[in-house]
Amino acid sequence: MTLNENRLVGKCSIVIAVAAIAAALAIDGRRATSGAKPAQEKRAGVLFTVSNTGGPESPPAASMPQSPLALYSIPQGSLLPSPRSLAGSSADGEFTVDETGRFVPDKSALLVFRYFFTASGEEPVDVIRGRIILQAVSQGLNADAMADFVATLDRYIAYRTAAKRLAGSNAWMPADLRLRLEKLRQLRVDTLGRNVADAFFAEEEAVARAEINRRAILKNEFLVESEKHRRLAELEETLPAEIRNARHAASMPAAIRSKVSERRASDGTEKEIFDLRAEAFGADAAKRLADLDRRNAAWREKYGQYAAERRAIVTEAGAISDADLATLRSLYFTADELLRVSALDGF
Repeated sequence: MTLNENRLVGKCSIVIAVAAIAAALAIDGRRATSGAKPAQEKRAGVLFTVSNTGGPESPPAASMPQSPLALYSIPQGSLLPSPRSLAGSSADGEFTVDETGRFVPDKSALLVFRYFFTASGEEPVDVIRGRIILQAVSQGLNADAMADFVATLDRYIAYRTAAKRLAGSNAWMPADLRLRLEKLRQLRVDTLGRNVADAFFAEEEAVARAEINRRAILKNEFLVESEKHRRLAELEETLPAEIRNARHAASMPAAIRSKVSERRASDGTEKEIFDLRAEAFGADAAKRLADLDRRNAAWREKYGQYAAERRAIVTEAGAISDADLATLRSLYFTADELLRVSALDGF
């Protein structure tokens, strides 16, 4: 082949190659305008790069978000339905974060921990741990908060494990309640750290100390009653305000009942009793209690009449037959009241 022929063949090859490239570009252009997948798409929270053929390509390893199961060593068992002890219920409280988004250990977190550990004995500790972590993930704690949270949870689990291991030893469970509380306090500080131990248990420990001191005051034979009452009142004031308010609310019904009894014993009027209750519980509650008083009074009168007639029969005849007793009861009481009557009669 001559030199000119070689040049002609080369030019034809270049033209053919350019034509092929142009055809390919045209085809790609038609794909791009006919509903082809975009260059990127997001699936299940993971960013995938899409190739020219529409198929997903794995992103670089550094950009792949790590699954919580792997990141926090959560076993598959934590994904199963709740155990029987937790079925149909939900955790009390939630996890607190501060204004910077960091996890704050507090009593609310302790409530959640204790809720899930109700299933101890039904599930392994690592499964319970996984459920608690998934609870935090579902609440949306950020990475920094999760790091603090998981560290706190693991310290709490270490505390539970240590307390369980030592609970059976005589050194751990001394007869002296004050010493026992101090040992428990030291264990909490050692395993949780002082700040977390205070956040979780300070109020419980304050109540326990107050109860120990209360018992000591009541058992002190050298104190007169007035001095005991004074010291008990002072002891109550040492409790946190939240605890004092809760104890006051819990004891109020008994205190009001005592005042109502005193008022009745001194011939107090029904209006005085109503006003006493209304001040403590509100007017609606005072009305309901007044209605209950009337029903109870009617019951006592009816039962008194029945009991007097039964005694009269027994006195006259020496005994009362089951048939006569049943007849007598039916004259005074409804079917719903008969069980109560039997209990009061003792037979």
